[in-house]
Amino acid sequence: MIKKLVIICEIVLFASTALAADFSPTLLSFAAPDFIQYNFDGSTLEVPITLIGKPATTIFLVYTKDQAENIGPIRNGFLGWHYVNKIDTCMYVSVPKVFDKGTNTIKWDGKNNDGNAVTAGEYTYYLWGFDSVNSKEKVYFGGYNARAIVTHDAKGIPYNKPIWYSNRSSDGANSKWIIGNDPLNESLLETTTFPPSVIGGGYSGLWYMVFDPKDKTKFWSENINWEAKVCRMLKFQWIPNGECTVETDWGDEGYVQYPPVSDTAVGHGGPANSNDEYVAIARDSYHAAGISDVDIVFIDMEEGAISKYFDLSDWWSSPDDYAAGGQMNGGPHIMDSRDHYLFLTSSISCHRHMVDPTREDEEDWFVYANDNGDYVSDHNFEEDASKPWVCNDWNVAPYMYSTGIDKHYFTIFNGFDLGAISFGIIGPDGTGIGYLSYSGETANLKQAQYIIDYESAYDGIYTDYMSIDDTRTNFGLWFVGQDSFKGVITNKVAVDEAAPVAFTVAQNSPNPFNPSTTISFSIAEASHVTVDIYNVAGQKVNTIANEFMSAGSHTRTWDASGFSAGVYFYTVKSGDYSKTMKMTLLK
Repeated sequence: MIKKLVIICEIVLFASTALAADFSPTLLSFAAPDFIQYNFDGSTLEVPITLIGKPATTIFLVYTKDQAENIGPIRNGFLGWHYVNKIDTCMYVSVPKVFDKGTNTIKWDGKNNDGNAVTAGEYTYYLWGFDSVNSKEKVYFGGYNARAIVTHDAKGIPYNKPIWYSNRSSDGANSKWIIGNDPLNESLLETTTFPPSVIGGGYSGLWYMVFDPKDKTKFWSENINWEAKVCRMLKFQWIPNGECTVETDWGDEGYVQYPPVSDTAVGHGGPANSNDEYVAIARDSYHAAGISDVDIVFIDMEEGAISKYFDLSDWWSSPDDYAAGGQMNGGPHIMDSRDHYLFLTSSISCHRHMVDPTREDEEDWFVYANDNGDYVSDHNFEEDASKPWVCNDWNVAPYMYSTGIDKHYFTIFNGFDLGAISFGIIGPDGTGIGYLSYSGETANLKQAQYIIDYESAYDGIYTDYMSIDDTRTNFGLWFVGQDSFKGVITNKVAVDEAAPVAFTVAQNSPNPFNPSTTISFSIAEASHVTVDIYNVAGQKVNTIANEFMSAGSHTRTWDASGFSAGVYFYTVKSGDYSKTMKMTLLK
């Protein structure tokens, strides 16, 4: 009897182990020419693209190139919805189209969205796409709202696996999850809690976290006493599976206190990281009547003191809307950062802004604004006799609780209460692109839309599953493939340089990777091509192409399942041309 029980236990243990699996998504990526020659003569330009990994709903965009200093400040569009200031702007946006994996062609007639021919010259083109065909993949059993996503260490070296932080303001519990872990293994979750002295005595909040760029075990979070009308930023030391401690050598015994914008109301947004120098927090009266002040507080990371204020009132305070029956104020209570830019928005306002605090003149800090009038992210954009063009209306969809910003500054945000819509998207200059849907989307609640995008093996969109199943049976964080690509369309041709320009080798994607990656390249003319793989000792370990190829773009995939983790090199040779690139295999 004992032997039988042992055998049964061993079988159960083996079965549970076999069912466990780390999260290892198949990524979606684009391969396309870095440079495309086009005469802007009214002919149809055909752009060859290769979709790797997954099919995708794809959008093609054409932007000005290197013209930022000559553009703006200017406001235009219906209701003056679009503002740009020293940023390259959109000329053309295609209708979204679903493409299968493999080679595809995008066609453009050289005209802008008004139907006018684009002036001959040099332009940036983008491809943006996401997997709208396959179901979401489970990433994490726990919370879907990111309070911080950490991708690089204190030396700026990318982590093999990104770190996802979330928290619950109700009990002060914070969670740390390594993306790539087994999504169902709760024992891998690391937590820390805030001390009772921080969240007690009327203080709450502590929703968002900014990690110290010089020490990724330390972070800042805002603390609010709603009754006493006191706001403060605190710095903490993360204690794994314990109680985090306040860094009392920073600021005034570990915190920097700042007054609310009003004696009668408290609101907040962020915090966010500003250029690895400041913790930025937005002070606003949320939707309080009669309160007109809105600004950003910049707190010096090193000194632990308020460095400056940036007034947002002219953009975010709406006395005219309030007089017409709307709100005085609508945010921003959501603030994100990418590189040195800040991205401002609100769930109850139409405003979406990119801010550049590194510009010398504060008058130029607003890079773009997507406001009321283009339908994308709007809370009312049509004339109404009783409520004319009111933007700040928290009773009107869409409700936007999170944002995701990719490497080319495309921004997505959830579009709750718009039916079977998953998210809205705007371009790198704030141009409204539209609303899009994941596979199997429904009209239920959705909240999370984030993007991880740093050439890792986990790049893509991270979202919730609440819209598919609002009973929360599928509660947690889920993955959807996504990628964007940036190239150049030009009428410039130098005959003596045409061949070298046409031979291009792109960085493999994904990189780092596990276990496979795709190498993309273009050749000037039909020739014999080899693609060889070398280890760090310079020894050739694999050949993935050795054949005659036609002129144009090509891709080859290296499956490194049988190779050990480490740095490798790939060399593409075509005739007299050759180029070597580095890549990293993770295990």
